[in-house]
Amino acid sequence: MSRSVAPLIPTEASLSRLAHTAILIKVAKNDHLLRAGEPVTKLYFVESGVFRYYYVNPETGKERTGQFFDEGDCFTDVPGFSAGVPAVQWIQSLSEGRVLALDRQSIRDCYDHDHAVERYARIMMEGALSGSQKRTAELLNLSPQERYSRFLERRGSLARTLPQYMIASFLGITPEALSRIAGRPS
Repeated sequence: MSRSVAPLIPTEASLSRLAHTAILIKVAKNDHLLRAGEPVTKLYFVESGVFRYYYVNPETGKERTGQFFDEGDCFTDVPGFSAGVPAVQWIQSLSEGRVLALDRQSIRDCYDHDHAVERYARIMMEGALSGSQKRTAELLNLSPQERYSRFLERRGSLARTLPQYMIASFLGITPEALSRIAGRPS
């Protein structure tokens, strides 16, 4: 038995509600859109620039990069955004850029009134969860060389612009180890 699937076409009212609360934010290099402990009130869409989320070890102050985002990507502190709890990560601009910020409550109101918006959000979350689990599997199962090679395949343009210590942090290795790996012929 075939089942029809609701289209991913939001109503005009939903689009209008979201557009009314959307804010275009210009950011300078190293600006923070969010800091650990702050309330998570926005979902961001990258128009231009490069961003990252990272964690800071409270005992050592050491940063660990979780992910990079560039044009077309969407990001937020998902646990904070979903559950309304304070952020556990930091979100920083790595270049000048622009993001479209959508208000958490406006999005949640749209979920209640328009199943296309809710469904679209679910599909986005499933994609993010899938990506997160793939990243975890790579960190657990691949060698540092393999992780670096995959990073170059997927995000080669970023690899040329990001500081090496951030790439090393993302890959779960030291900057010195990355320097040795990057210097080896493939």
